[in-house]
Parts: sequence; C-alpha cells; structure tokens
Amino acid sequence: GTNTVSEPVLTNKNAEKSIPEQNDESVKTQENTVPETTTENNTAVLNSEDDADDFEIALTWPVQGDILMGYSPDTLVYDPTLDQYRTNDSVYIAAEEGSEVAASADGIVAEVNVDDTKGNYVVIEHDNGWATTYGQLADIKVAAGDAVSKGEILGTVAGPSIYSSAMGSHVEFMVTLDDMTVDPEIAVG
Repeated sequence: GTNTVSEPVLTNKNAEKSIPEQNDESVKTQENTVPETTTENNTAVLNSEDDADDFEIALTWPVQGDILMGYSPDTLVYDPTLDQYRTNDSVYIAAEEGSEVAASADGIVAEVNVDDTKGNYVVIEHDNGWATTYGQLADIKVAAGDAVSKGEILGTVAGPSIYSSAMGSHVEFMVTLDDMTVDPEIAVG
C-alpha cells in the first residue's frame, strides 16, 4: 500500500519543480519589457500635467465680497480715494473689517511686510511660478517661510489705509505668474 501513496507525491513534487522554471522565464521577459512601457507612460503623463499646471491654478478668493476696483493694468480706472485715474494690477475686494482672509492656494509665505498703499500685506509663492499678494491685513498670523494650505487664515481685514479710504475696508488681492500680474478673476475662474 505504501508504494502507491508515495508515487503520486513524487509526481506532485516534480510538477511543482517544473512549474517555477516556466514562471521564472515568463517573469524575466515581463521584467524586461515593463520598465520601458512605464517610463514612457510616466513621462507622457508628467508632461501633460506640467503643461496644464502652467496655465491654470485652482485659486479661491481670499474673502467673499464685491470687487470695488477691478484689474486694469493697461487702461486707466478711476480711483475714488486719490480722485484720479490710474492703472490697477490687482483687485480690491470689499470685506468687513475684522473678517478672515484666507490663502487662495497651497504655498510658502515669501514675505510679510507693510507699505503705504497695500498696508500690511502677505505674499505667498505657489507652484509653477504663481504667487498671490494679500494687502490691507491686520492680525497677520503667518510669517515668511511658513507653509500654508489653501483656505488657511492669513490674518483679518484691516481698516482701510489712507491711500484707499474712500473704498472702505477691503482686501487688495494680486495674482502673478512669473512676476507678471494676472487678472485674479480669470485665475480664480
């Protein structure tokens, strides 16, 4: 009786031995071909993504409010505070004094500063050459070098500076791509 039991066991072992060899060969040939196809695919995907990213960035408004003075880098627009016409490379968004101002996209705070026209302002650098500037802030909660996420609170809306008093409290919002200003309404849209 023992012979009949042991023979099938042997053939099973032989069968198991011969199967891995076949697998090894098929695995090897797959390994050789796989890297080529994946690298090609990855590069293609990366390229198309890069191209798309250069042209669009998903920005959100730092505050919700009416645009008091639109983007007009080439055409003169009337500035009620200065009572004169000037170009405008940013937008002025009406906002209640003390309301929160949020980052438009993920990025790194490049600068926190103050000047006469923008008041206290924050500059955030984003991917692919985009940057956003938020002016007329109070209670600034970020510092240069900080990583911020989209929607993170940068500070609050300040009382209007003397240079924009006629517009009431607002945020001055500027968007740049490779240091050239872009219409924020298009960038956000």
